[in-house]
Amino acid sequence: MFDYIFSNYPNSKLDLDESNRSVKRNKFGGVKYVYHKDTMKELRTFFESAIAERFPEAEIFYWT
Repeated sequence: MFDYIFSNYPNSKLDLDESNRSVKRNKFGGVKYVYHKDTMKELRTFFESAIAERFPEAEIFYWT
């Protein structure tokens, strides 16, 4: 999967190395690699404030 991403976005600066991520599993056995807890908290804070600033009536129903 990452080969596909790298071939289509060769200049991406995203760190897609699975060893630098946390593993999150769902109840059906699916796996995804997410940022570590501190990074996720920082991202969530940023997006919540940016959304609230631009769309004050908006509600966020999902965050992974």
